[in-house]
Amino acid sequence: MIRLTLLTVLSIFIFNNTFCQTGSISGKVTDASSAEGLIGATVFLKSDSTVGTLTDIDGYYTLENLPAGSYNIVIRYVSYQSKEIDGVVVTSGNITQQDVTLSTASKVLNNFTVTASPLQENINSLMVMQKNNGTVSNGISADMLKKTPSRSTADALKLISGTTIQENKFAIVRGLGDRYNNSMINGAPLPSTEPDRKTFAFDLIPASLIDNVILVKTAEPDLPGDFAGGLIQVNTRDIPESNSLSLSLGSNYNSISTFKPFDSYAGGKNDWLGIDDGTRAIPNAFPGSDAYQSETDRNLQIEQSKLFNNDWALINKNSAMPAMNFQLAGGLKSQIGKNEFGGIFAITYSNQLKYTQTFRGEYNTDTSSVFAYYDDQYKNNVLWGAIGNLSFKLGSNHKLTFKNTLNINADNSTTIRNGTHFERQQLVKSYNYDFVSNKLVNTQLSGDDFFPSLRLKLKWNAGIAKTLRDQPDQRKLYYYRNIVPNDPSDTIFQAYIPIGSASPEYAGKFYSNLNETLKSFSLDAIVP
Repeated sequence: MIRLTLLTVLSIFIFNNTFCQTGSISGKVTDASSAEGLIGATVFLKSDSTVGTLTDIDGYYTLENLPAGSYNIVIRYVSYQSKEIDGVVVTSGNITQQDVTLSTASKVLNNFTVTASPLQENINSLMVMQKNNGTVSNGISADMLKKTPSRSTADALKLISGTTIQENKFAIVRGLGDRYNNSMINGAPLPSTEPDRKTFAFDLIPASLIDNVILVKTAEPDLPGDFAGGLIQVNTRDIPESNSLSLSLGSNYNSISTFKPFDSYAGGKNDWLGIDDGTRAIPNAFPGSDAYQSETDRNLQIEQSKLFNNDWALINKNSAMPAMNFQLAGGLKSQIGKNEFGGIFAITYSNQLKYTQTFRGEYNTDTSSVFAYYDDQYKNNVLWGAIGNLSFKLGSNHKLTFKNTLNINADNSTTIRNGTHFERQQLVKSYNYDFVSNKLVNTQLSGDDFFPSLRLKLKWNAGIAKTLRDQPDQRKLYYYRNIVPNDPSDTIFQAYIPIGSASPEYAGKFYSNLNETLKSFSLDAIVP
């Protein structure tokens, strides 16, 4: 079914680019004072007023089947100043994006037209929103992102004033850390992708699917108030301008890790997807924690412990492969009478190997050293996700949208520690094998309804977001030998195994599984 869908999208894409000799003009008409989309505004060609259309419930319009060339378009709306945009260039098989802002007519004047340039109008839509917003905010729109090499929402946030990005995915707003910020997608709150910190990994959402990103820095009555730094609002596209299919492939070389020795351990068959296949799971026959701790027969405990795999071996790889990533995105658009149907689909995948070396030390108040460790960490990071958005417009006054997101971010790391513990007078060598997989599933059903007789617009959104964090079978093993040998045989490292219980510092296995479900519903009524 997936192959058939991709083949169909590809066929439509090839047909449009091969045989289509016309283009289109598409955009959004907004109120210059409120940045709200204007419903029912008239948009037509100055050279031929019969070629025109009305804006829909969101203020969007499309002038289709225009021969390649340069056009002047006219935008009119009752009680607003008419505007003419000169020199809008249309090319064959492409859609020219042209947003427009209209100002209200404050008093009765003779008929006149305001003339503007296409480029200024596209940027003006976002500037008007920021200028007239009741809060302090910044943002970036899709047409601005097209001029940058941004691949993810994290890259887009780097372009917004007051925002910095940590680890290429976590946002810091006005110098305040993640616990002071909040995130939303399409009007619904986003859960944290990390169990031990309140934050969201913005590298999960591709930049190609973004309509705009707004950073709100002060409180507003219709927005959540649990932030001090900023509220990041990500809005994804729903109905595309035309059928499309794009594929991007990438790779990079790291002089520290690529084609260099890389240490690892035996994992599962699905590690390349960031999902454990059960290799690291607790054996089914192993008793629960209470039953195991209450067992008085030491020999039985030893036999039960043998149910776990003897998986402590270190694997030395001669060469680390370069990082790889790809993104496949497509859009579908169809007209059913006066109704419009569309969808956007995308799959992204990234796999990279990293090597870092860290020094860790601890000192007494007299500056004497407690220990000095050097950690060599070999990490395999897998990040992939899928987005599917469907929208259906009933005429010009009603729209129903169904949006879905699935993302997985996993780190598989091997850490080797060498150093000296001076207070214990020991040389130390230890190993840590850790696999952490984070999953995000987000589903939303939203609607927009406009009732002309009441001049009432309703916006509603119902969503559920679920995050899961799985950390199966984290393994630690500690080896040591005395700096000054006690006897001639004291020359090799030996494992330190605490008797009676596992120890996070010395030896043992650790399992963790956390999940969070966030349900939300919102209803906004807008009356001019």
